[in-house]
Order: sequence, then C-alpha cells, then structure tokens
Amino acid sequence: MPRFDSRVIQQYAQELYDRAESLVWKAIVAGALVGALLGWVLSLAMRVAHVAFLPPLVVVGIVAAVAALKAATGAEREVFRLRLEAQQALCQLMIEQNTGLAAKHLQEINLRGARVRTASPDHFA
Repeated sequence: MPRFDSRVIQQYAQELYDRAESLVWKAIVAGALVGALLGWVLSLAMRVAHVAFLPPLVVVGIVAAVAALKAATGAEREVFRLRLEAQQALCQLMIEQNTGLAAKHLQEINLRGARVRTASPDHFA
C-alpha cells in the first residue's frame, strides 16, 4: 500500500492554481481568433448578399470582441471550479495534518497516564 505523501496533494493544488491562472487569457485569445474568423466569414457573406451595413473590419472586430468576452465569461466559471478543487484538496491535507497531530497528542497523554499508573501501584487500590 502506498504511503501518504502530503507533497502530492500540495503539487496537485499548485497545478490546479497554475492552470486557473492561464486559463482566462488562453480563452480570450482563442475566442478572439475564432470570433475574427467568424466575423470575416460574416462580412464576406454580407458583401456577397449586398447587405454590408458596416465595413468588413468593423464586423470582424465586433464579432471577435463578443466571442472573446463570451469565452472569458466561460473561463471564469472554470477558473472558479479549479480553485475550489484546489482548496478542497488543501482542506483535506489540513484535516490529515490536524488529525495526525491530535492523534499524536492523545498517544502522548495515554503514555503519560500509563507511566503514572505503573509508577504508583496503590493508585487503584
């Protein structure tokens, strides 16, 4: 059976935080690129249909900005989930550490009590 290693949980939590840090910017860039592509296709379709109310660059910019904003909003929810998962892992680690410390103190108290009982045999008489 593998032994408990608190460093594994700490590393896992750190990796979750690292992923959360870069997630929003990656989502914004990806959303803007996809939005720019969709905006370009939309502007071409508008030009072909002869309904171009705005210049193509404006259409591309608007669609890219909306897509980037939508991607950032979705990424923020994922960032919260990742941070919550990291906090849960760290909380479990703290519970383990505190429980181990409490068990150690109880063991010391029991040992002291056993020493006192063996040192004075008439204590229970």
